[in-house]
Amino acid sequence: MLRPNIVARPGAYATGSTCCTRAISSPARAVQTYTASEQSSRFGLNPRPDIAAPDGNIIVITSSRRSATTSTTAARHICWAARRNLPEDDIEDMTVDQRLERLSKLSGRVGEMRSVFDRESLLRQMGALDPALYAAPPPLSKSAEEGEGEEEEEELPLDWIEWNDNPLTHVVNGTVSEQLPDGLRRRLVLTRDVDEDEAVISVPLHNCLSVYICEGLEVEDSLERQEAAADFSRMQQAFLDRWALYHGPLPPALVDLLCDFSLDAAPARAKMALWVLWLAEYGSEYWREVLGALPQPEDTPHAEFCTDDELIELQWMPYALPISVRKEALRTFWEYFGGSPLAEAVGFERTSQVDPLDPDGTAAAAPSATAEAPPPPSPEAAAPLRPLPPFERFLWAYCHAEARSLGNGERVVFFPQADPCLYATEPTLINTTLAVVADDGPTLDEFAVLASLRPLKLGEQLCAHAPFGEGATEGGGGATSQLHTQFGMVPEQGGNEADIQDLQPDTGSLEDDWLKRLLGQEASTRLDLVTDPRLRHLLALAETGDADMDQMPPIRHILPPLQLPKLWGPGLVAGVKRLKLDERWIEPADFEREAIEQALAEEEQTAAQMAAERRAAGFATGGAQDVSYKEYDEWKQDLLSHEIVEVPGNPAILDTDEGRAEWRRMRAAWASLPRMPPNNKEHGRRMELALQGAPLEQVFLNPRDITHELAAAEAVLAAVNRILAAFPTTIEQDEQLVASASAPAAESATRGGRGKRCVDGSGNDSDSGAADSAAAGGPPPPPLTSISTARMLGVVAWRLELKRVWRQMSGMLQEYRDALVVAEAAAGMAGAEAPVPA
Repeated sequence: MLRPNIVARPGAYATGSTCCTRAISSPARAVQTYTASEQSSRFGLNPRPDIAAPDGNIIVITSSRRSATTSTTAARHICWAARRNLPEDDIEDMTVDQRLERLSKLSGRVGEMRSVFDRESLLRQMGALDPALYAAPPPLSKSAEEGEGEEEEEELPLDWIEWNDNPLTHVVNGTVSEQLPDGLRRRLVLTRDVDEDEAVISVPLHNCLSVYICEGLEVEDSLERQEAAADFSRMQQAFLDRWALYHGPLPPALVDLLCDFSLDAAPARAKMALWVLWLAEYGSEYWREVLGALPQPEDTPHAEFCTDDELIELQWMPYALPISVRKEALRTFWEYFGGSPLAEAVGFERTSQVDPLDPDGTAAAAPSATAEAPPPPSPEAAAPLRPLPPFERFLWAYCHAEARSLGNGERVVFFPQADPCLYATEPTLINTTLAVVADDGPTLDEFAVLASLRPLKLGEQLCAHAPFGEGATEGGGGATSQLHTQFGMVPEQGGNEADIQDLQPDTGSLEDDWLKRLLGQEASTRLDLVTDPRLRHLLALAETGDADMDQMPPIRHILPPLQLPKLWGPGLVAGVKRLKLDERWIEPADFEREAIEQALAEEEQTAAQMAAERRAAGFATGGAQDVSYKEYDEWKQDLLSHEIVEVPGNPAILDTDEGRAEWRRMRAAWASLPRMPPNNKEHGRRMELALQGAPLEQVFLNPRDITHELAAAEAVLAAVNRILAAFPTTIEQDEQLVASASAPAAESATRGGRGKRCVDGSGNDSDSGAADSAAAGGPPPPPLTSISTARMLGVVAWRLELKRVWRQMSGMLQEYRDALVVAEAAAGMAGAEAPVPA
């Protein structure tokens, strides 16, 4: 299996990129890996409490406020043209009783999920059933109508849509993409009015791509893993068989690659990228139309398309370096793929007849010696090969395969209509959600949908949470780095609670090395300055190759950690003014109270039964004397839950979009401040005083602690200000760049000039001069003076968000420092006024 170690993006659905049919090794790179549980959490779609995944494989949108008319309307807008009555599901010859029994079974399969498809919509989709089952009820008598006192809803006629084999007609899309005034960004707007829980975009799964994930089981090739891999292979093959009915067959080599879940098989992200690339070159009419509408390589905003000079504009090495490493690893992979037999097997010309994984040909000759003569090639296989697409084309497929995919249980679904311009971080803008839903008809069909969360009007902009399982927002959303890495964009509203800056990084990590350089602790990053003679001996052995690397101590045990003091948590709560902690007692909702009371009743009934059985058996405990649990009984009467929430010091900040964005940055900055761990009871008692609003001097034990904390706060403040000063551009300069960003005029725009810089007096582009000076070890390239591409707009917007969080950290630390100065003076005055004991 071709298996180069490609650095996984944070939040992506796989652990490392691989491809083809045999293992290879690539240059040693830092690879981020995630466990199976992390993978499922990173794509858990749960943007609302009423969205559930009962079986872990189907996410269903639910609502308890849907009327029959609303359900009917929603069902009408879902595309049912894709349904096909396969022979084993044929219901033409069933009796009415058999049909009703079948409908009962179908309803029971997902009836507990309370999806948007209620029982009425299930009936409406059983098109082969006796129409009399749907006959309109007889009209009510005049007296009955008068007695009702309410107007009856009009019964809508049934419109049946026959199945057809044209997948172009199976997609329902009620949106259109509009260009924003700057010409660089887009937005998705509605083309019609929609109700709550209605599918705005509905695409049957056979018009998507679905790849199962088996990377989380790579511990060992055990029997359990082999059984799981066989199950995944069968499910993948079943999907491909149905998919081929609409889009034609795939090359056998590509089918084998997609259905291979062995220990050294390609992960889902590599399979999906190659599948998308093959469809872009050889796909059906549907896929040529869908993939042709996506931004092409020259317009793709992802950071992997940035040049080295453009990556420098990120101004943050721990973020820029992994992007460059990932791009080079992908380039290495594509070179190996181009020389492998798999490239020729899927229809591309090989760049070399020498297999890079088997240069001697021994691996291929061994099985061919005993194999039978191959069958004659089919007409499709005899078609002339096409030149191997350039690396930029593969990178385009790779980026889109990640940007437009949803995690759904144990698989990844490529949903090409899921435009990343949907994603926002402002909660008030979220009005849709992405999901994969099931619909019960003659066959169990699934649809990738963009569904509304509330009634929407024609022309309204659509926004959704990004499909990350982590982030400060409920249901995920991810950090700005995740959004930019995965989608190449930063939401226009800005501000993200998940943009936490780690001031206590792991020793030896990129963040640790970068912060030490910025704070003047570069000596702590150099192994050649280690003075311990035992470590010096081990390092000398490692340099000559005589050391067992498994016995080498970790870097964190060799180098010193980042030297930055930690702050007293209760003091921060009492001293910072722009953010407060509020202690609240929350009343449970009615449905939560019912569930709690039902659980308590069941527990008490079980306890009573056990006590009765013990009394009958003659045990002393559980006898006639009942046991009383005072605290338990009091809690049954008062089901309030205790919670500490963060609130702004100035509530008016939440009245505007800009204020709410700044509030999200405050929360990220608050979580970034280095704190001492709460490891003793005294910390808890002082925290209670701080939450009750006690003066800052009362939160500390004595004036000496205040003085020590003041020195620590000043040191952290100086470090944060030093980091802010190290950025080549200021926040104000970046804000002006973003505000003035615009696409070049159509007649003067050039496809190759991505992220152009100013032109010097000689007429030469200073971008090429910057590359020459960087290669010669000269000064860094001049700062960016204008933005004319979406790619550079994302770069500048990302670094602007980073700086804004650091600015909030500086502001909080300045407030804390000032409060400590006042508290120190107050504590000194109180000590001077205290009577001296005789």
